[in-house]
Order: sequence, then C-alpha cells, then structure tokens
Amino acid sequence: MQSTSIIRWLALTAVFLLAGCSQRESDTGADAIPVSPAGTEGKTVIAATHSAEWDLNLSAGRGSTLQIGETADFKVVSAIRFQPNDILPDSVTVDTARIRFRVDQVYPGRGNAPDLRMLIKQITEPWDEDSLRESALPNRANYPVIDTLLLPTNEIVPDSVLPTAIYWEVPDSIFEDWLLDDSLNYGILLEAENPDVIVGIQSAEGATNYSVQLEMTGTEFPEDSSFAAVAWGDTLLAIDDGYMASDSSDSLAHHLRISQGVYRRALLVLPFG
Repeated sequence: MQSTSIIRWLALTAVFLLAGCSQRESDTGADAIPVSPAGTEGKTVIAATHSAEWDLNLSAGRGSTLQIGETADFKVVSAIRFQPNDILPDSVTVDTARIRFRVDQVYPGRGNAPDLRMLIKQITEPWDEDSLRESALPNRANYPVIDTLLLPTNEIVPDSVLPTAIYWEVPDSIFEDWLLDDSLNYGILLEAENPDVIVGIQSAEGATNYSVQLEMTGTEFPEDSSFAAVAWGDTLLAIDDGYMASDSSDSLAHHLRISQGVYRRALLVLPFG
C-alpha cells in the first residue's frame, strides 16, 4: 500500500509540473519560454557584417504575369511579340486579327483604382524575352503610338466570374509587318497613359483563360478540297513577352528591400563559421 501511495504522489507531482511549465500560445515577454527550432539542437543569432541595396533601374520580369502602369515612383511597361507565320496555312486569307486582354490583378485594388488607358506602341527595334533589358529597347521613348485601349479595373462579383475580355483589333498594316521575316517582326509595347494604377495580365505562361492571345479568323483554300473556300480560325500565344519595371523611390533608413527579382536587389554578408 505504501508503494502504491508513493506512485500516485509522483504521478500527481509530474502532472502539476507539466501544467506549470507548459508554454501557452498567449505567453509573451517574461512568461514566454524560449525553445529551440524543431529538429535543431539550438539556435544562434548573428548580425550581417555587410549589407547593401541597389536598383537595376529597368529590368526584365518573366513568368506568368505581365504588368502595365505607373505610380508616383514606379513605372512598368510590357512588350509582346507574336509570330503568326508559325500557324498560318499557306492558302489562307486573314480577315480579322485581334488581341485579347483580360485584367487579372489591379493595384491598389479593384474598385480603388482608375481604369487604365493603355498606349499600344509599335516597337521598332529587335528584342527577345531572354535579353529584355534597358539596353534592348534604347529608343522606346520614340516608338509611334498605334492606338489606345481602356482596361477596366472595376470590382468583379462574384469572384468566380472571369474578368471582362477586352479586344484590340490589330490594324492591317501592323499585322502585315508581323508576317514579314521573323527578324523584322518586333511586336508591340504596352504602356500606361494615366497614373495611379498598375494592372497585371497573364503572359503565354499563364492560365489559358487569362493569357494574352492573338485571335485570327479568315478563309482557307486547301488543295485537298480542290481549293474550295473553308472558314478558318486559330489563336496564338506570344512567342516573346515580358515586363520592365523602374523604381525611383527612396529606401527607408536601416531597411533593405527586395521584390521578386524584378527591380530591386539586396545583399547580406553573414559571418558563418
């Protein structure tokens, strides 16, 4: 009986100790018990010996999103190039060619930003997605404006509804340039005409329902049907697309900023070992 009482006393003591020492999620400051990160024996905090931040001024953004717009300190433009010769049959007459835009993202938020008046400019010099840097488009300030297009930034209710598709009819003279030798097809530059709004649209790497795409319709005269006229249509994603962003804002004192590898870089040197 005495051994049984001792065992019960030890069990109760253990329970009280665990209850008294266990850390609650609400414990802070002096009540919080420092613990080691899971899977480690301890942790050491060290300061960086060197740090720096620099601005690439104008650098390429790749991936599934393109951006167009500007704020007080930030401006971003997008370049797109289609290569319709890749899919056009030999015996086809193209009647219409249009580009579909669908706004995916809005800064500072849908319903809180003006609609974007987008300038569509004709790029007059060679470039490609892999070398899209400031030096790649040195004459961009002088590109001729082909047209303007209004991209809406209104709220979408319900969220499951796709944003409205906005279409730009490609002028015949521009489309004919795109049918020239691929080395002479330079595509278009998309740039904001009004400030205080940045929109995101999806590139060729984005979702099918959102990607910017060239839609063509016309008439084909296939040889295997004795050249009888047949309705024809197809869609094409950009062969090259990317955005370039420039930032002129000042950094906060004692802060470093980074941003998805787009326009600002930060470096830390840590004295490990």
